[in-house]
Amino acid sequence: MQKRLLCTAILACASIVFPQAGQAAKKLGNQKIERDYQLVEQDDLFDAQVSIKIPSANKKKKKGESSSVFSIQCLENTPGKTVLREDGLAFLSYALEANYFNKQRKQKTKQLLRKGKNPRSNAAVKSLTSKAKLAQAIANAGRSKCVRPAFRSFEAYNGSFGIEEARTICERFMYGCSEAELQQAVAEGLNSFVNRITTYVEDGWLNGTSNDLICDGRLSTNRDGSPNEDNESCDSHNPNDLYMPGVRYAWYYRTLYTPNRYFDRVALFLHQERASVNTSVLNSCERHAVLPYIDLVRRAARTGDLRQYCADFTKDHFGAIRYLNLDTSSYIGTPNEDFAREILELLCMSPTDLDGNPWYGTQD
Repeated sequence: MQKRLLCTAILACASIVFPQAGQAAKKLGNQKIERDYQLVEQDDLFDAQVSIKIPSANKKKKKGESSSVFSIQCLENTPGKTVLREDGLAFLSYALEANYFNKQRKQKTKQLLRKGKNPRSNAAVKSLTSKAKLAQAIANAGRSKCVRPAFRSFEAYNGSFGIEEARTICERFMYGCSEAELQQAVAEGLNSFVNRITTYVEDGWLNGTSNDLICDGRLSTNRDGSPNEDNESCDSHNPNDLYMPGVRYAWYYRTLYTPNRYFDRVALFLHQERASVNTSVLNSCERHAVLPYIDLVRRAARTGDLRQYCADFTKDHFGAIRYLNLDTSSYIGTPNEDFAREILELLCMSPTDLDGNPWYGTQD
């Protein structure tokens, strides 16, 4: 009995002497939970994709669900994601990400219970639960996908180089090659072949025929060399005196006969996959803008200077002023959002980085 009274007295004294102990315990429940990132090198990582089935939020559907594809980073066989910090590239596994959200959920639940509130109906708790489940699902699905590929595209290729390898290069970076060209490529060897097709060769001899097609869509001579009586001449002093279908014919002609098929393919990519334009936005007095635009994409393909291409595009009459409606912008009143968004999103970069973080915002 005396021992029990002594213990009670000691505890009472402790509560008087150390009143902050109870407060410290309360603060412990409010501690900030940190993510367990680890610094890595880019060469330690490789990419993969996983497909996750997401249950439908519509309760009226019995078993509705949809699948979403997620791009992930793999560190050996561990699926995760990366962020670029001031101290370097940091990796976080999705398993630890799930653990992070679970810890946050438990902390939030305890806080709500202390206040006498029901955590099950709390939006923050529900959100953390969903995030934890998704991260864990990606972690589970990613384990089988995180298998380092035998060949990494940015390393020098040291394998064999035969007809099939040459054909792959021709189809992906040119418009295909004839059998004779494939044989020549193999005889040259990989390095010499790549150096040859990526070295620009002056093709000014194509300009005469190209200009002839641009004028009226017809060649000045027939196939037998005789003059084409239907051929018309254009007014060299009128930059709008050209035939719009003939512009396409001239592009096709260069594609067929240019020795620079690699550069022509890159120019087509810039035109088709970046900030594409359409001649339907031009009136008859603006046809002159088409040819400078074509020169713009061809010059970018030849130099490989994407930064200069983006800068030139923002000043191009066809690309920026008409197709992206720069002529409707007001720098004093309300600016044209469409111009900035398409320049940033389509021409220069995507809306977000690999982690889903936005590259730019409304102010940009």
